[in-house]
Amino acid sequence: MRVINLTPHRLDIVHAGGVYSIPPSGEVARVVWPPVETLQPIEVGAGRCPECGEEHGGERPETGCSTIHPLRVDLPVRRQSGAGVVVGVPAPTAGTVFVVSGMVLDHPGMRDRVADVYAPGELVRGADGQPTGCRGLTMRGVGR
Repeated sequence: MRVINLTPHRLDIVHAGGVYSIPPSGEVARVVWPPVETLQPIEVGAGRCPECGEEHGGERPETGCSTIHPLRVDLPVRRQSGAGVVVGVPAPTAGTVFVVSGMVLDHPGMRDRVADVYAPGELVRGADGQPTGCRGLTMRGVGR
């Protein structure tokens, strides 16, 4: 069986015999949406400084922290409508399966691709909490 990785990352799949790595194919399957309406931004505070743990902004505090943070940030908000459209998934090919992101796999437009489209399985994380691989692959459930 040929496996084509349609994600932008190398997939390290953990299995009983070790790790099977699948390099990215260079093609990426995505869900895309049409242009969206921009709404009023959300104003948020700077929060706690990751360097000193204090709340400060605009200028260096007297604590000796070297980080300057804005007092507030306006986060853009955009309205997304509909389910979007999946792009970048080739037509079914005998003897080939495609690995896509979970978002692509869960898209309603993929409901008929049960046998040949998969997503990375349960994440495996390192001691630092960062993903290091996945446990197998996930397929779309029949009847979803």
